[in-house]
Amino acid sequence: MTEPRTTYDGEPIAEDPPFGATVVVYRRVDAGIELLVLHRAHDGPDYEGDWAWTPPAGARKPGEELDACACRELKEETGLEIPIRPAPLAGDWPAYQAEAPADVTVVLDAEHDRFMWLEPAEALARCRPAIVADQIHAALRQIENAPVSQNIYDDPVFFAGYSRLRRSIEGLDGAAEWPTLRAMLPDMRGLRVVDLGCGMGWFCRWAREAGAAEVLGLDLSARMLEQARATTSDPAIAYEIADLANLDLPPGAFDLAYSSLAFHYVADGARLYQAAGRGLASGGRLVFSTEHPIYTAPTRPAWVTGEDGETIWPLNRYQMEGPRVTDWLAPGVIKHHRTLATTLNLVIGAGFVVDRIEEFRPSAEEVAAQATLAIELERPMFLLVSAHRH
Repeated sequence: MTEPRTTYDGEPIAEDPPFGATVVVYRRVDAGIELLVLHRAHDGPDYEGDWAWTPPAGARKPGEELDACACRELKEETGLEIPIRPAPLAGDWPAYQAEAPADVTVVLDAEHDRFMWLEPAEALARCRPAIVADQIHAALRQIENAPVSQNIYDDPVFFAGYSRLRRSIEGLDGAAEWPTLRAMLPDMRGLRVVDLGCGMGWFCRWAREAGAAEVLGLDLSARMLEQARATTSDPAIAYEIADLANLDLPPGAFDLAYSSLAFHYVADGARLYQAAGRGLASGGRLVFSTEHPIYTAPTRPAWVTGEDGETIWPLNRYQMEGPRVTDWLAPGVIKHHRTLATTLNLVIGAGFVVDRIEEFRPSAEEVAAQATLAIELERPMFLLVSAHRH
């Protein structure tokens, strides 16, 4: 006879599905929303592997209603008694979502040693395995205006560092990949253009100077858009705050969707490319740059020196797609790694025909003019893609 299943502390678990529930708790703050994640104490305070961080969750007892299970676990693990709503995720372990007051007090049980309130992107990066991220995504789809992307550009330290980069000071001419990307663009005259992740608005202004009829710049960062508006006086250019993770363009409203080094901040690539495609008219073009998967893959993305003194890019975890947390201009920057095949197949799957692909490498003339670019001949830093809708 099979022994009844129990929790770690000996409580019986239901033998029939669903076996438990997760409650994704969020609160609204000035910057958007934050999610509550708990650290399990079982493997010690320094453990960061699978199941280390999760939203409140627990097993269903025999005969217990699922809603009652979710409410009980939420109260036991956090001390919270707040309304819950089912999230659109079926299966053996469904999810709920619950909004907490901004000043709520969390009281942990013995099963957990600490908690954090995190931006959705950082919560998704910490909570593993994938089933936990799926539950968080399901809850976020129900939360109005829930940002999924990390808003790192509004971090004062990051923004200050980014503002000192050559591309921030000189604009498009300060971006080494711009000549290659510019050659992949269509004739701009008369086009309706959307810039996905427009930053300080450099491309928006260039597009109008090149003859575009109207340009819409979208970005998650209020700091970047403040700079863009301050340097733009053209009434045919508009700027709006938008999270590309929740991109929702009017159907067929644009002839060109352009993006420079923004797509690697978005977790759900399939949704992103599909949303861009819906916003384009028939024959519309998508031209974008993103960090190359050889650049995003490594655990520690930094040059190392080999035994013979040669410079080496330490490629690992290439086939292991998902979030990467790096320190670039500020600690804890979250990017999302996708293989080259995945990126191109997502573009194709969204109804595009790929016209051209470039793995950026500086020319001899560019290296001569800027010696620091020579190292970029060792591996591609950027992937550039041009495609059009059927």
